[in-house]
Amino acid sequence: MKALVTVVAAALAITVTVVIVRANSAPTRSAAAFCQVYNQQKRQFIATYDTRNYQNDPLAGLINSINAISDLVPMFEKLDAVAPPSIEPDVSNIVDSLKQQEQAAGHEFSDPLGALGEGLTAALMSSASWNQVDKYIAQHCGAG
Repeated sequence: MKALVTVVAAALAITVTVVIVRANSAPTRSAAAFCQVYNQQKRQFIATYDTRNYQNDPLAGLINSINAISDLVPMFEKLDAVAPPSIEPDVSNIVDSLKQQEQAAGHEFSDPLGALGEGLTAALMSSASWNQVDKYIAQHCGAG
């Protein structure tokens, strides 16, 4: 009987430990966490793309814009993981839109007009979410 009690106590201790570790490892959904991730991602994005000039090389500029869209997807996925409930649906909508735009960008060489249409449709479908997230950032994150 004593062995059974010891086994049950050990199993409970392991279960409690796993629950506590999982609860502590989940991202915090708060304005502070959102703004921290936003500012970090913004700095990284600007450092990567703001210093380039493509006036004399438009093809490189097109390729760069495709890469920028590809970089926006993981950035907004990180934001979505910490977005407070009030803004999370909009951030999730932006992630979905960016993924659609990324797919459309992959067709720019084989079907430029179709890719343009796909990209514009995805952008238009998420414009309200972009506006909401922009307002949220202005209200909660400052200038960044």
